[in-house]
Amino acid sequence: MLDVQMKLQSQLRCLEDKVEHQTSMVSEIQEFFKRRSEIELDYSQKLEKLAKTFLARQKQEKQK
Repeated sequence: MLDVQMKLQSQLRCLEDKVEHQTSMVSEIQEFFKRRSEIELDYSQKLEKLAKTFLARQKQEKQK
């Protein structure tokens, strides 16, 4: 009986370690995608600004 209990405790510790590791990985992945979305948002805003500047110049050129 004691042997079974010790095996179960060992398995439980192993399972807890695995869950902790996976939780850590999920947190890292979540942070990665959060940062990536911030970078992509910034990039898209800068591209939009560039496109508007370019279009404004093109309109000015055509009016001349």
